[in-house]
Amino acid sequence: MDIAQDIAGDWALDPLLWKHQVPRDSTVRQVVDLYLIYTIGGAIMYLLTAVADFYLLFDRKWMKDKQWIPGQVGLELKLALSSIPQMSVLMTIVSIWELKGYSRLYDNVSDYGLPYFFLSIFMFFMFTDCLVYWFHRWLHLPFFYKHVHKPHHKWKVASPFASHAFHPLDGFIQGFPYHIALCLP
Repeated sequence: MDIAQDIAGDWALDPLLWKHQVPRDSTVRQVVDLYLIYTIGGAIMYLLTAVADFYLLFDRKWMKDKQWIPGQVGLELKLALSSIPQMSVLMTIVSIWELKGYSRLYDNVSDYGLPYFFLSIFMFFMFTDCLVYWFHRWLHLPFFYKHVHKPHHKWKVASPFASHAFHPLDGFIQGFPYHIALCLP
């Protein structure tokens, strides 16, 4: 995340927001930077990929399905774009720990060697995929389903715009394994 913060800082945040007056290692600045990166960057990535998928890959015949909700794309967009800023708050809190050195992230492959590097990629995907699966199963328990996960299942026939159309806590819970993995050896 420090690389994303550096790039965003060089291109936009330093000249537009901070006017080169607040050091990049300031916790307040890091919180604001990360929140803006997650919120604006997340919304841009969501919109670019969903629009491209909708126009290039999505078979719009599904929009004629009897389970398609009238105005569904707009509803998916509204839920996603209102959830992204809220998910960003939670992800910012976790990411600050990583920026402050409480993770096992490293910049140089030579720190651990190539075998560890390749093994860690494999283990990262195995660990996170397993946890996302179990966290998702946990979200199907009656209490969590009713209060957190149900909006995700509103779309019986989903469009590409449903990719982020869920409760903010749902998004955080399913994204949290990636942050847990960064703290493991």
